[in-house]
Amino acid sequence: METQTNQAPITNSEDMNKFQKRIEAYSANIEEYEYADWQEAAKAVIPLEKLIERANAALAGQPKDSATPLSYKDELLKQLLAWFKHEFYTWVNKPECHVCKSPTEKTGEVQGDPTEAPFKVSRVELYKCAVCSEITRFPRYNNVKKLLETRKGRCGEWAQCFTLCARALGYEVRIVYDWTDHVWTEVYSESQQRWLHCDSCENAIDTPLLYEAGWGKKLNYIVAFSLEEVFDVTQRYTKKYTEVQTRRTVVPENWLAEAIAKAHSTKYSKLNPELQERLKQRRRVDEQEFKVNRDFDREEASKIKEDEKIGRISGSEEWRAERGELGDIEKTKAAEQKQEEIKHELNK
Repeated sequence: METQTNQAPITNSEDMNKFQKRIEAYSANIEEYEYADWQEAAKAVIPLEKLIERANAALAGQPKDSATPLSYKDELLKQLLAWFKHEFYTWVNKPECHVCKSPTEKTGEVQGDPTEAPFKVSRVELYKCAVCSEITRFPRYNNVKKLLETRKGRCGEWAQCFTLCARALGYEVRIVYDWTDHVWTEVYSESQQRWLHCDSCENAIDTPLLYEAGWGKKLNYIVAFSLEEVFDVTQRYTKKYTEVQTRRTVVPENWLAEAIAKAHSTKYSKLNPELQERLKQRRRVDEQEFKVNRDFDREEASKIKEDEKIGRISGSEEWRAERGELGDIEKTKAAEQKQEEIKHELNK
């Protein structure tokens, strides 16, 4: 099957400028995850001994004849993900009133005030109390150390904070931005020699087709940012890349390839030859995975994992329905119940 690209000429300089600024910002932000004080702050809130105990128990319970036994580090990652989802972070649909704790409704947005400026507030959402009419502010922080303190938000806050927690435990991480409005993490598995998709909002690991097959997202651009790399990873997250290409019309493909290559080169050129070679090998593994995905149109949809066929479970049902991300209701409800059972077990 011949891969096609979007043919329409695209010359909107404003769109390209916005795209470029996003690449530059995300590329720079990932360097903050290396700050020693930020990592120490993350380690201080992670119950590592408890997670190690859980990981060891899970490994001990693995079937002796398991075809794909997990390594200790991969199992610890799973435990970190479950802890983050069910014991550490809180999803915010609409904040409760800061005065009387009653429900609120959104009334608008403003810019952050001077006291919030140091914490990279992108905007402040305003909510009016249904009972006392007080206005509650919900700042959307992008300072990851601050997010360790607030412990609440939506996918942006969750992904950034989880990425720092994983990095603090020594994992190699990439933060992944989906241009159709989602954020998650990729963590490198040394035992499997590949990058694992990790979504802290969903307690999902190694289910990259979740968004397309389960949520029903119409993907276009997905870019991963690490300390050493910038990489277009869209093809990991779709089995319909030919269709996805028809939606990649914001910027020209050749311009995008050059922009990502430039951002990547800025990081890559600073690395020693040994690390450069290791990253080249990893990229070859990625490219092979992408090739398999491109050829999927000829194969059976049954190769999609069951865990990739469920709808979104984070956020209120009303909000998820508005976004068209509920997916198969029966499968989604079953997934929600499964997560409730995991939560119950962790909180025993």
